Amino acid sequence: MATPKVTMSKRAGLIMPAKRIRDDFLGCYPTDNVTKAAGVALTAVAENLVAQLTQQAQLVAREDGRNVLREQDIMHAITRHEDLARLFQHTIIGRPSTLNQRRVAKYHVRVAAAAADAPAASSADASADAPADAADDEMDVDVEH
Repeated sequence: MATPKVTMSKRAGLIMPAKRIRDDFLGCYPTDNVTKAAGVALTAVAENLVAQLTQQAQLVAREDGRNVLREQDIMHAITRHEDLARLFQHTIIGRPSTLNQRRVAKYHVRVAAAAADAPAASSADASADAPADAADDEMDVDVEH
């Protein structure tokens, strides 16, 4: 019986896919000088950055008395944390893509049409089928740690 394949990420104890991140990097900057270890290091840096952003955004959400992270919490966390502000000072962070906005708009049109056809259906039934990005830029994240 063959042994299961162990990925670079699992060997390094990472969650994000190191090989995919390395391959994406090579797609943007084609070179032969990027080793597998460099891909693992880049992945570790990305994971650390995401952890720092999430931790700071959780603090912002807690200060507002909420258990849900919003896009505004992440933006506020970047501006109030000295190192993150310096890191992102020349970065443009945009809104969700136009494609996602169109998908959400089409969903709302379908919900409105369904509501017009069946007035007895409750709005709670319609919101259960909502796409994840239709939730006003909110992500359910447990901040009770």
